[in-house]
Amino acid sequence: MNTSLYRTVIIILFLTIYSDYFSQSDNFNLQGIWETNRSHFSSISAMNEKSAQEWIGKKAIIKDNLYFEYAKIDDYKEIFKDNYYCNFLKGKENKLVRTDTYISQFKITASDLGLVRDEVLIIHTPCEQTPFSEIIVKSNDEIIIHWDGVFFTMKRIH
Repeated sequence: MNTSLYRTVIIILFLTIYSDYFSQSDNFNLQGIWETNRSHFSSISAMNEKSAQEWIGKKAIIKDNLYFEYAKIDDYKEIFKDNYYCNFLKGKENKLVRTDTYISQFKITASDLGLVRDEVLIIHTPCEQTPFSEIIVKSNDEIIIHWDGVFFTMKRIH
């Protein structure tokens, strides 16, 4: 196989494999309805298993505002009065970071969270001091939020 054809094949394979990934960094569409379906504990978790279990099945609705069902979580309905709204579009920032470097600060591994790429998209939102202040994009249909040392995977349901 000649060198230029070999390079072309490699470039096409690379772009095919990573095209979805590159499009995430600038154009990831976070809007939709997301449901919490799994929890992963870091070694520095301040939440117990019972509290984490209460998050499973709770929904976030993300459009111009972010809404989450805190009122349905016993340990958090006093912290976040009623359900929570935040205008996340103003000041939202997407940042591509090294996966292991970012995740290691939480005393958990990327593989624990099912993150397989060297870089991960982090969406910083103005919803400070909430589980949605930093959103980890796992795929087009899965995001990860974290609170009290527990990481919650959310799946897009609509």
